[in-house]
Amino acid sequence: MIDLFNIPNSQQDIKIFYSNGSAWQTWQKPRKCNYVYIMCIGGGGGGAGVIYNGTLSGTPLNTVGTCGGGSGAVTRVLYNSQLINDVLYVQVGLGGNGGNPNNSTTLVSGVAGNRSFVSLQPSTVVQNLVCCSGTAGAGGGLFATGGAGETAATQAAATFLTLGNFISTAGQAGALAGINITPLTSQITSGGAGGGGLNSSVPTSGGSINSTSISNSIQGSPGNPTTIAGCGITSFKPFFSLGGAGGGAGFFTNIQGGGDGGIGCGGGGSGVLQNGGSSFTGSTGGRGGDGLVIIVSF
Repeated sequence: MIDLFNIPNSQQDIKIFYSNGSAWQTWQKPRKCNYVYIMCIGGGGGGAGVIYNGTLSGTPLNTVGTCGGGSGAVTRVLYNSQLINDVLYVQVGLGGNGGNPNNSTTLVSGVAGNRSFVSLQPSTVVQNLVCCSGTAGAGGGLFATGGAGETAATQAAATFLTLGNFISTAGQAGALAGINITPLTSQITSGGAGGGGLNSSVPTSGGSINSTSISNSIQGSPGNPTTIAGCGITSFKPFFSLGGAGGGAGFFTNIQGGGDGGIGCGGGGSGVLQNGGSSFTGSTGGRGGDGLVIIVSF
């Protein structure tokens, strides 16, 4: 459409919905609306958290770190406005919390992210849904496995998708311990990087979110860290989001938790702490980023 003399198009209406817990929000169809475009992004999974209360011996210790959370899926659908209700209900998925360990626990997995929905009624019953971010929410990070990305939506997951033109892309899995994430390879959301471990009792750095041609690197914290792991960011032009970096491991010293994810992205995994049986507090994984819903009518 030609933007003649920079005069705004009064027929276009854009609504952006952010997470409001589990509460439903309301969208009202504008007058003279012909088409409705909906984009749903699910919440990201949290990174795992850990503390290792081992006893030192003559053998050098090797302990892997924890893994990052997976990212939310993204679904886009275009409807003829005559085929859907004048009022729709929106529930934006919360990101999962990072695993929060204590002195009696060696590992706490990250919490899974929640899906996002747009519905004819304030209900997630499949027969009411006109859009959903995916079929199964993004997974939280584990000790040896990165959180799975949210699976792509299908017509079986939201009945009224049969009336629109839609495409859905699965989220990206979280990285393994200490491993970097390369974003924007298959999805505009990204998983979280992995936390650092111990290599022959030498603490290693947390993984980073690699730079791309349009985004800077987000650095994980180093071994025996003095700096925190970087949190993910969200860009609205062009639209993309990045996960949290991994926390660094510690050896009789501090460790760092994982960075929080941007919108729909996974949190970074926590670094491991070897403390020789002393009482130390472990560190949490990064929180997964909340989802997002955008509805454009024109």
